[in-house]
Amino acid sequence: MKLVNAEIKSKKELATRLMEGEVFWTQSGAKIYFLEENFQPYDAIPFRFDEIALDGSWEEYPDLQKEVIWYKNIEKPVLCWCNDAEGCDNQKSGALLLVKGYTLKVSSDYPFDTNDNHWKYATPVTQEEASQWVVG
Repeated sequence: MKLVNAEIKSKKELATRLMEGEVFWTQSGAKIYFLEENFQPYDAIPFRFDEIALDGSWEEYPDLQKEVIWYKNIEKPVLCWCNDAEGCDNQKSGALLLVKGYTLKVSSDYPFDTNDNHWKYATPVTQEEASQWVVG
């Protein structure tokens, strides 16, 4: 998972973005999120620091990080393992293809666009994997 600074300017912005569904990570790798489902009234704090209530960690907001989701803005083709099989998301198997776009439509379960087809799942090839096919 690739992380970048979330550029949060205030505690209020952090709370708003968490309630809108964003997830953040601390420098030490703890997950910060908003627990909307299965929230119990006796818990009183829906903001989470890993599995516990987010109490005193609000001061870390300038250093929080967010995940870079590779397929949100595909500017040039990305070499990926593409697959349609259930349970094959994030898998290193299937067809090795260039993903040229991502379109999430309510009616489509196949958002990853290649030259000739659409795929349900796509996982970028790592540099280590790609080096297996480089001659020279």
